[in-house]
Amino acid sequence: MKKHKNVEGDSPFGGEREECQNLLDIGQTVDCLPNVWDIMEVIEEKLSIIDRTKFPHYLKPGDTINFDDIGLHGRLRQRLSKGTVERNLRYMRFMETHMVPVDFRNPTLENWLNHIDYRERNEFNDCLDGKGVGAIRHEWQAMRMVLNAYGIKVWNYKPPQPADTFNEFPMPNQVHDIVNHKWSKDPYINALTQYYLCFNFVIGWRPPSEPAYMKKSFVDFDKGLIKIVEPKKRLRERKLRIPEIMQGSNVKSLQNWIDKWRSKIENQYSQDYLFLYPDGRPFWNEEKFNGDNLRMFINRIIYPDIKNIYPQYYNYCARHYCGVSRLLNSYHKTGNFDIYAVSSFLGHQKLNTTIGYVKDAELYIGDDYNFDWINRVLKAKYNCEENTVKKSVKPLKSCSSIRNPSRNLYAVCRTRTGDRSVNSRVLHQLS
Repeated sequence: MKKHKNVEGDSPFGGEREECQNLLDIGQTVDCLPNVWDIMEVIEEKLSIIDRTKFPHYLKPGDTINFDDIGLHGRLRQRLSKGTVERNLRYMRFMETHMVPVDFRNPTLENWLNHIDYRERNEFNDCLDGKGVGAIRHEWQAMRMVLNAYGIKVWNYKPPQPADTFNEFPMPNQVHDIVNHKWSKDPYINALTQYYLCFNFVIGWRPPSEPAYMKKSFVDFDKGLIKIVEPKKRLRERKLRIPEIMQGSNVKSLQNWIDKWRSKIENQYSQDYLFLYPDGRPFWNEEKFNGDNLRMFINRIIYPDIKNIYPQYYNYCARHYCGVSRLLNSYHKTGNFDIYAVSSFLGHQKLNTTIGYVKDAELYIGDDYNFDWINRVLKAKYNCEENTVKKSVKPLKSCSSIRNPSRNLYAVCRTRTGDRSVNSRVLHQLS
């Protein structure tokens, strides 16, 4: 965090940039941008040799403080994950070099509000339609790490909340087309793309980190279980039983991928990772600790063709599709939305996150959608008449039959008022 000379330009307040700097009464932006990867290497190296008892509880604000110190405090004292510290440092670098910069050497609430107000008003149009909400929330998380490092009480600031919108995801016929589309003339690249997309929609893991980190040894064919490791959640683990894709020669199964395709390009560099480059190297980046390589590789293959199948495609639409599909499957079988089972399947830390999927699932209750959305995707040929669930489901009149864990949970029930469907959320407690 070095000082440098003022740069001429328009001020966000209508004057010259120098006037803006004087108004904010803060230091200037960085002369030479720090490389986040280099900083993280230094932090991890220090973390392995440092004596915790000799590291200060809080840092002292001033010109001698740098990104290394704050990042190291975040890892050692605040117990933040490597990925969280790395993301916070990226946002800190952006904020310090912004037109209305944030002074991390001597942070003040006024300085922070000047920066964030400008961002909301001029760059995100007051966050209408949810634009910019995620960026501002990430900046606030980075600022909180800085305040905690200095021992400063966290300011009474509340970032804008995301709009209450419906999740966009494709329909089963579109997912079927995505999974079976010929993406490349190269057999392995085409298979890699198809299997990766198929597993995304069926497993519903968080792309690209969880599939990139997935390893062959995480698949237990004898027990019919797979282990998902969540790099974004401090390598937390969850085990899933997904019989639809475990084995089978005529479907895109894990056994097919490992035995038929992965084995063809596996070499001494592959280690145990499930998804590999055509040259056998894993997509998971150990140094950067992320799976961005997998995301970028797949995106180069599927764009722009995938927009012809589903114009609103984005990476997380597969996770939303999986969540809604499994909620609908539980409703078709039992007449209830088994939110607790789906929450555990997707690895949600908060049940309210799963409840948000229910309003999407309720839109597709009816004879036209009364089939298994997961199995429909795996069919070699799409047939609207296959796998229709014959059991007729009556609308629920109470929440008493919804599955709940042995603690207070929000149960979501579906009631009828005339011809209108109404969502009612009731706090249900097991006696």
